[in-house]
Amino acid sequence: MKEIEGVAAVIERAGKFLITLRLETSPMGHCWEFPGGKIEPGETIEQCAVRECEEEIGVAVRPLRRLREEWYDYPHGRVHLHAVHGEGRVPHKGHHGPVRRQARPGPRGGLLR
Repeated sequence: MKEIEGVAAVIERAGKFLITLRLETSPMGHCWEFPGGKIEPGETIEQCAVRECEEEIGVAVRPLRRLREEWYDYPHGRVHLHAVHGEGRVPHKGHHGPVRRQARPGPRGGLLR
């Protein structure tokens, strides 16, 4: 099974977290997720979080700390996901990335709209 190193950027601002909607045509389309993606060769976890947020949603991110890492098995491969907590700024004017939505912490660490 293919192994993929990835990052999820947990971007917080004023007690709310930024989540994005996956494109319909992508694996697990229409699911909500933290922005992020695959780590490129020679790239650190933090560099990947910054690059992916800029590319995907036009948000400048300042990584603060690594939160945790987990392994997930999917039909397209095994993903080693690193979660990075960071601060983000408003998307660039005119950026046409995926839908963005804010969520707040819910009971037992879940997210609520």
